Amino acid sequence: TYPLLEGWNLIHFPFRPDSFSTASELVKAVAQSGGYVTTVATWQDGRWREYIQRGADVYSADLPINPGAAYFLRSHRQFDWSVTGTLVTPPPLKLNPGWNTIGLFPETDLTAANILETLKAKELDRWLSGLWEPFVFDTLTYGYNFPISDQQGYMIKL
Repeated sequence: TYPLLEGWNLIHFPFRPDSFSTASELVKAVAQSGGYVTTVATWQDGRWREYIQRGADVYSADLPINPGAAYFLRSHRQFDWSVTGTLVTPPPLKLNPGWNTIGLFPETDLTAANILETLKAKELDRWLSGLWEPFVFDTLTYGYNFPISDQQGYMIKL
């Protein structure tokens, strides 16, 4: 169950959803559950990709929804969204220099510092309750070393 807030939410699916595989199907699935999402966006290959739909009007190309990727959802209602799916083997992380959106598949208690140290990255950010929460792990450490969730999406800087 994903507790979507009114506004932007950064989420990840640690499974292959049963009822959708594209952004347009995700928007429809949310609507069928009583919610209202108009935008699905992700940072991919150095640029934003987004699907925007308001009512029957569509303003961009559709996007695939994949485990291992993170997506910003623009919700116009606060509600709990239940999603079912099939477990998958975690895909390898494909990370480019600069910023990347990712979803993680923690099997144990992981923290932002663990991830940054393993990936030799400098910053991991999460979007929480409408605010960015950064954790910088370099010669100086900045921010809260937050726990990693398999439902949360993250932005990581290499």
